[in-house]
Amino acid sequence: MNESQELTILIILGMLFAFAMGIGMVILANKNRQITALGAQLLQEEIERQHNDKLAITVATQESERGKIARILHDDLGALLSMAQKNLQLIQEANLTETTQKTALHNATELIQQSIEEIRTISKDLTPFYLKKFGLAKGLERMGQQKTNALSEKFVFVSDLPEFIVLEEQTMTHFFYIASELMTNLIKHSHPKSVRMELKDANDGLQLLIEHDGAALTQQEFEVLQATSTGLGMQNISYRCAQIQAVLSFECLANKGQIYLAIQNLSHATI
Repeated sequence: MNESQELTILIILGMLFAFAMGIGMVILANKNRQITALGAQLLQEEIERQHNDKLAITVATQESERGKIARILHDDLGALLSMAQKNLQLIQEANLTETTQKTALHNATELIQQSIEEIRTISKDLTPFYLKKFGLAKGLERMGQQKTNALSEKFVFVSDLPEFIVLEEQTMTHFFYIASELMTNLIKHSHPKSVRMELKDANDGLQLLIEHDGAALTQQEFEVLQATSTGLGMQNISYRCAQIQAVLSFECLANKGQIYLAIQNLSHATI
């Protein structure tokens, strides 16, 4: 093979090498573009996933807050306005004395004023001011007096809960609102003349006994009502009991009804 042929072969090989290099560069460039596009797509998907996760968390938080506010509005304002309405209805009864009518009007006025204060409180804090300031025993006593005032002839509150015990705020709030809803339903539907509330600190837990002489529910009747009712009040009771593992029971005796609300394994803080 002469030098001319060798040169031709080298030139051809060089051209083939250059062509192969060009093809390789094109393929590599395409792969790089594909990798870049895939990376951008994955990044966008991750951004969208994070956005969707944040959106889901936001929606869940909003729903939780709406539910919480709805329960507070029902438990606080609903109960106060309901009792105000009962007092105003009492004024319309013709056989009442002027003193009783004045008392009912005074009670209704105070309840409406407190409703206004509760609206202001709710805008700042979802825990009732009086409960937060004075504790569970004083809060329950005040709530019971408000709900029975002029609508029942006698209300008695007894507590052996030591003043130095401080309860966890969420537990105290749920317990208070369950009792408040029970008292609202009791006054509205059972029409008792006498109500007695007893709060006990027993066996590392809390027990509230509501004893009355109105129309009483049996445990079976309550369970049927709990399973079939679509009202917000009953839903609130069930929800709050579940939150603090509270046990609620009803007993219908010969001349009185009893309602027990209890929670166990409660951690106490002392001051």
